[in-house]
Amino acid sequence: MREILFRGKDSNTGEWRYFNLFDTDMHYVEHDTIGQYTGLQDSSNIMRIYEGDILKDPEYGTTVIVEWQGDGFIARYKNGVEIALANINEYYEVVSNIHDERPVEG
Repeated sequence: MREILFRGKDSNTGEWRYFNLFDTDMHYVEHDTIGQYTGLQDSSNIMRIYEGDILKDPEYGTTVIVEWQGDGFIARYKNGVEIALANINEYYEVVSNIHDERPVEG
């Protein structure tokens, strides 16, 4: 069974909070930063991939943004091309997300 997790930025501290729907120790998080865990890890097999993450192909330098679309998670390239996230996650690494201000190349 897939683990259903979410993350969001704490409204007071700006720190990332990780939670499931049944957490009793809930923090107030900024609504627009909430993203669901995809159930997948990146090429390092350490970093969990969440909705809103930016992934980079270390070999070619291309980046994608992880989004929910219809019935699954997709990776969207800058040119608008979409591909199922499960087709690329083992080749790409998490480098940032759409809510942080870290620069991303590609």
